[in-house]
Amino acid sequence: MITLSILIPTFNRANKLLRLLKTIEAEIANSDIKVQIRVLVSDNASTDDTFKIISQFSTTQFKFNYFCQAKNLGFDGNIRFLYDQAETDYIWYLADDDILLPGSISTILNVLKDNDPDVLLFSFVQPPGSRFRQFDYPEPVRIVSDPVSAIEHVLRYTKLSIFVIRKISFNNSQWKIIDENIGSGWYYISLAFSALETAKNILLAVISEPLASCDEDYTSISYTPYPLMHMDKMVGHSFVIKHQPNLPQFYACKGYCQAIQFAFAAKVGSLSPEYMEEYDDFIKGLECRITTLLRHPRSLIQFIALKLHIAILWPKIKRTIELAKSLFKL
Repeated sequence: MITLSILIPTFNRANKLLRLLKTIEAEIANSDIKVQIRVLVSDNASTDDTFKIISQFSTTQFKFNYFCQAKNLGFDGNIRFLYDQAETDYIWYLADDDILLPGSISTILNVLKDNDPDVLLFSFVQPPGSRFRQFDYPEPVRIVSDPVSAIEHVLRYTKLSIFVIRKISFNNSQWKIIDENIGSGWYYISLAFSALETAKNILLAVISEPLASCDEDYTSISYTPYPLMHMDKMVGHSFVIKHQPNLPQFYACKGYCQAIQFAFAAKVGSLSPEYMEEYDDFIKGLECRITTLLRHPRSLIQFIALKLHIAILWPKIKRTIELAKSLFKL
């Protein structure tokens, strides 16, 4: 019998976390799978009423453990803590503000049982109502055994909630490689790569069907562009270097441009950061990588707009440009 721990790192999202727990409870209610599921929540020293609300949560549908950290461990530290607490065959990380789609837990358990993968991935709905699939294969489950293809699939959509990973007791040297990503924001990606690296015969399973979704408040974000600046560390794992040694250089450039785009989206109002001052600090310290910017004109324009503090005017500038273009055609 396959056992699965659903690991939920949380910080200051009491009501959304409670919603997720109740969704899990309803999904499992009175089914045979409840003996296979354990749910672990690690509260990263929240300053809202998470402790009060979640410590009162109880259920008979699954084994539930709530850990309230005395101090904030950081995102990666919280991910590591939850991994250490899990005692099941597999772990599934879930963001506290995401929503499970009907049948998701049963589907995952069935695929784990039938295929015994090292890593399992699935499509995710964002924005709400989107029909786009990150993985769009004709068969219900795509099996990947080639290491280069496995790396490509892990990196295709690095959303925390789509990662189900075999629970492995890593040795000290293996932990050393994984822990190099502490503080980067990509610790769970390192765990996935290490699970693949330790496998005798690599097996990654991909479910094309979406099994989870963001909520309506998905543009309100609590994270910053800093992890994007460390995407090269994400692919600096020994498993990746062995099979695709040029990826760190590629992702150093990609991450830099995406960080600029992310900060720009926040400044023009496409995203709503919870802590805008952290974005201001990021923009202030953002270095000019002129060689990269010259190869990516869009990023260059956004970089200039951020540094000149005119990004907020971009919608008006864009409308003016479009109007000028239409008048020129006339």
